[in-house]
Order: sequence, then C-alpha cells, then structure tokens
Amino acid sequence: MKKLIKNNVYWVGKIDWELESFHGADYFINHGSSQNAYLITEQCIRQNKVTAAICGATAALAQNGLLDTRRHTSNDLGYLKMVCPGYRGEKYYKNEPAVTDGKLITAAGVAPLEFAVHVLKALDVFSPATLDAWYQLNKTHGAEHFYELMQSIQ
Repeated sequence: MKKLIKNNVYWVGKIDWELESFHGADYFINHGSSQNAYLITEQCIRQNKVTAAICGATAALAQNGLLDTRRHTSNDLGYLKMVCPGYRGEKYYKNEPAVTDGKLITAAGVAPLEFAVHVLKALDVFSPATLDAWYQLNKTHGAEHFYELMQSIQ
C-alpha cells in the first residue's frame, strides 16, 4: 500500500488488525498494528541528498525500485524477495550490517550502531578519529575508547 501524505512524502506500510503481540511477549496491543515507513527518498536520491533506511524501511525502497541499481543491504536478501515481489536489486545486495552507496545508506534492523556510523560519516558530523572512538566505545564498552573519544574532541 502506498498513500500520499503530502508532496513527495508517502506512507508505505501494512496494517495487521489481528496482531496483538510482537517481539515475543514484550509488547502487547489491543487494536492491531501498522508497520510504518515514509517514502521521501526518491526525490532525495535524485537530488543527491543523504538518504538512510534501516530494517523494514529498506523494503519500502526495494518495493519502489530504489534499490534496483544501487549497492544496499537489509534484514536479509530472502526477506526482501519475500516482501517485495517486484524487487530487482539482488545483484547489488551486500550481506553486511550497513552499506553506503553514494549518499544512500541502508542497514539491517539488527545493526543500529553501524547504521548510525554510516549516517554520521555521511553527514560529516565527527572527524574520522572521533567517529571511530565513538563507535568502538559503543560497540565494546571499553573504557579506553572513552578516553580516545575525549582526546579526539579536544
């Protein structure tokens, strides 16, 4: 399903009225759920702006043909093929936690840290040394990386 929200912004998702629990028993809802993604990316990609998608948002890109000619990743190649029958980007799929192709960033849902690193790098938020120390601190929780991080921002 694709619904225009406003100029160049679409809701692409699925509503499951029968769903009452998800992620095991951790979450419970009484009135169904929707899997939401907002597709604003086509114009951003064409204008060479940083565009990022993680987890199910990568399926929205695949469903709309935006991964057919770009290196990308997702939760799994089989997942994309299952939920996006028109997906044609298999030869560009990389089995990696996060992938950057130009200014398009994609990541598996289980790789939020790697996704953040790719986004921060694309936005040029930190120096390479600061970004690496930040990543290592969050990945390993090693105190030595905290000191590297503090040193890199002085």
